[in-house]
Amino acid sequence: MGRMGAGAMAVVGLVAVAAVAVAGVAVGRRVRSRRRWSRVLGVLRELEEACETPVGRLRQVVDAMAVEMHAGLASEGGSKLKMLLTFVDTLPNGNEKGIYYALDLGGTDFRVLQVQLGGGRSSTLPHYVEPQPIPQHLMTDTSEDLFDFITNSLKDFVQRKENIFGYSPEKRRELGLTVSFPVKQTSVSSGILIRWTKGFAIHDMVGKDIAESLQLALTRNGLNMRVVVLVNDTVGTLALGHYHDPDTVAAVIIGTGTNACYVERTDAIIKCQGLGTTSGFMVVNMEWGSFWSSHLPRTSYDIDLDAESPDPNEQGFEKMISGMYLGEIVRRAILRMSQESDIFGASLSKLSIPFILGTPSMATMHEDNSPDLREVDKKWREMLEVPEVPKKVRKLIVKVCDIVTRRAARLAAAGIVGILKKTGRDGGSIPSGRSRGDAKMRRTVVAIEGDLYTSYTMYREYLLEALREILGEDVARHVVLKVTKDGSGLGAALLAASHSSTPPNTLDSKAECKQSPSSPVMATDGKSKPAAVGDGSKGKKRKQYLPHNRPVKKKGSYPLRPGVEGFFITCDGGRERQASREAINVIDSFFEELLCGNGAASKPAEVVSKPPNKKIKFSYSESESSSDDDDDGDGDGEDENGENESEAHVVKEVDPGNSRDENSELQKEDKQSHDKTAETPEEQCSGAGEPPSKKQCLENCSSKSSLKDNKEEKSIDRLIEDEIKELGDKTKRRFVTLDSGCNGVIFIQMRKQDGDPGPRDIVQHVMQSAASTRKHMSRFILRILPVEVACYASEEEISRAMKPLVTKYFPLETDPPQKFAVLYDARANSGIDRMKIINSVAKSVPGPHKVDLNNPDKSIVVQIVKTICLIGVVEKYKELAKYNLRQLTSPRP
Repeated sequence: MGRMGAGAMAVVGLVAVAAVAVAGVAVGRRVRSRRRWSRVLGVLRELEEACETPVGRLRQVVDAMAVEMHAGLASEGGSKLKMLLTFVDTLPNGNEKGIYYALDLGGTDFRVLQVQLGGGRSSTLPHYVEPQPIPQHLMTDTSEDLFDFITNSLKDFVQRKENIFGYSPEKRRELGLTVSFPVKQTSVSSGILIRWTKGFAIHDMVGKDIAESLQLALTRNGLNMRVVVLVNDTVGTLALGHYHDPDTVAAVIIGTGTNACYVERTDAIIKCQGLGTTSGFMVVNMEWGSFWSSHLPRTSYDIDLDAESPDPNEQGFEKMISGMYLGEIVRRAILRMSQESDIFGASLSKLSIPFILGTPSMATMHEDNSPDLREVDKKWREMLEVPEVPKKVRKLIVKVCDIVTRRAARLAAAGIVGILKKTGRDGGSIPSGRSRGDAKMRRTVVAIEGDLYTSYTMYREYLLEALREILGEDVARHVVLKVTKDGSGLGAALLAASHSSTPPNTLDSKAECKQSPSSPVMATDGKSKPAAVGDGSKGKKRKQYLPHNRPVKKKGSYPLRPGVEGFFITCDGGRERQASREAINVIDSFFEELLCGNGAASKPAEVVSKPPNKKIKFSYSESESSSDDDDDGDGDGEDENGENESEAHVVKEVDPGNSRDENSELQKEDKQSHDKTAETPEEQCSGAGEPPSKKQCLENCSSKSSLKDNKEEKSIDRLIEDEIKELGDKTKRRFVTLDSGCNGVIFIQMRKQDGDPGPRDIVQHVMQSAASTRKHMSRFILRILPVEVACYASEEEISRAMKPLVTKYFPLETDPPQKFAVLYDARANSGIDRMKIINSVAKSVPGPHKVDLNNPDKSIVVQIVKTICLIGVVEKYKELAKYNLRQLTSPRP
């Protein structure tokens, strides 16, 4: 009995020990599970913090977008934003009548449309649409076979639709063509195909005009139809939005991909001058998917996604806000969480497949309002093929979807506000001639299209919420996002209607945007005035106007030309005249400092309305002061001889006592007067080297006779008048403005004499003084660069022009060798190959010297302005804020 009791007690003890062990294992598992889950929550918090988009950060993105837009309009390649010209200068307004056609070619199929317009705006447009698949073999065959197939389908469609009214082969029809392939637009109705996408590989079409190829096929197959416009889907959306609402100024597509376009003033398109539009505006295709800024909240998942994409370091904005990538970002974040904890068990390999989670499935899970999140469970089980998803994991998935979607929508809203800021419709910018109240009250409509916005409710609500936060309620209530449908089809047909009365190719970039003498010029009433024709009316000249309605003069006979040296200066668009005068003041004052031997140690010159008079002041009569007053008084007057206005101001802004002309005696006088500033008046009167007339006058200053004083007074008056007359001679001015032919660009020619400091010395002195004092010295000037050589923009001419610069700055005997970089920019000239010019310049520098783009000793600056190439050599380019005077003198943060 005792043995049985002891055995029973042992068994009980073993059971207890086992129970404790099992409990311990269970507790251990629970503890480990909690630790793993806490790591998952840590990853979630990290994602949430990285994706934060407070309103302050969004406003930084707005500013960055507006800045990049300005840069993209200023020069080709000057910004991540392409800012492509569409040459669309007329938008439909509801007055269009007739039947028009559209062809939407964007993938493995195409659509043909017929639109009937009755001459009035309508909420619904009567139209017929017919999709057609493209046979697989035609996607890799010849362009002729492809367009013949499309044309025959279009012809069959036209015959069937027009048979109701009676088909007429002789009737002229007009077509709007929409393509979704990369195309370089050359006019409103033509564009060069850059490359095929979406499975097409027709090699004989690349580099050719896609609209012209279609037009040839139409003619070849007997269809009397003209391709009136060539657009992309974003421009079509803007056209459709403007047709329904005249306050529409921009269009945004947010779907699988994303893009935006807007209406821009032609005078603001600096990179393409002389656009002779009849309306004064042009639609600009931003290609905003390529936008990038350091203010964008980027995560490690975005970085990995970009690195593994077919186009790394491209389309950064699109990869953060468009439907193509949102589901993939969510998948990558959840995969990281599952690696921290086995929340999905053995299904981790399935989750590792890229793009297995599409944005439509993500949106369905995000908007699941059921208590137990049944849709989340269903979608995830279908995707990963797992029996069940725990409820807390479902909640986790919804939270990740919310974080990624909220960031994307708020960034898209910041992009839209960036467009409004650029066009002065954000409530903070005041266009010329409007009060702040007027600017805020303007109703602004943005046409928007794309399934991500129209079908994804949470995305749309987050976007609208961010718009209100950034703009403020007072301004946001005047901004309307209006959904459109089928802009790529209906919009193209409407543009064909609005351009139907315009001769084809009226805007043609083949002339590199030069304005021909017969091109219409924007007038104050917004209507084009035809160019003057030889009608026998003599002496009557048509006035020209700048966009801010100020009359401008006819161009003088001093265009920018090869063989000059001077200063290449950028300025605010429309402020070239003021910038020219300001530049001459700045350059002349610093030139005088260098000429007098003060150098960099001298006190930096202050920019005033007139340079300080460094010559000896004579107080014998009031004629000098009155002469100065006269100069100041008519400084803004017009040149009666019709000469270049900025040149006419040279004599008014340069002080007579500071000017070095070609008269050698006056040069000596200037030099001696500067050397003797500390002398007494008696010593000054006896100074040798004065001009004979002036020397005689100064010698008589010791006389006490009133008669002699009167004679001397007259001599001084005559001397000053003679000096002013001599300075008024254009051939003897030291600094002269030449017409660059580009908006926002001026060129100051320097007529350098032996012993004078050159443009490089002057600019270097200006920049060093600005960097050391950070004293504001310009209102209109932006960047100022020295130009030592000017030649025609061709490889041969540039190689020849580089030889004296190479001899001067890169001699073979230099020890140690120089490191250099080539900085290239082009304006109003897209026909020259950028890399060829850069290589030509780099090869001109002999072997011991080498290229170093990160830390060069010298930078060779190459500026192409239309057909002229300007070259200069500078030092410390990056350290001196890229020679941007305004940025260099702005207060440090």
